[in-house]
Amino acid sequence: MAVETREVKINKWGGSLAIRFPNDFVEAANLKEKSLVEIRMDGDELILKVKSSKPPKYTLKELFEMYPSDYAKEDELDWGEPVGDEAW
Repeated sequence: MAVETREVKINKWGGSLAIRFPNDFVEAANLKEKSLVEIRMDGDELILKVKSSKPPKYTLKELFEMYPSDYAKEDELDWGEPVGDEAW
């Protein structure tokens, strides 16, 4: 879906500046809240590239696979002495 060029204003948002995207651009790029984009400067041009329209999601197994194999050994975890009715 081709979208024409548009001029938009830059507004203050807290201590930063922000651009609001028109709906037809949002729909054409399939942008969602928390979409990941890459921004870079090329001379005097600011280039915005959509990286992902969804936040990354990992399974629990994938998250654990990201840790180094020697990260935490069972004997390194010390929760202290029982203080209540814990079943140790």
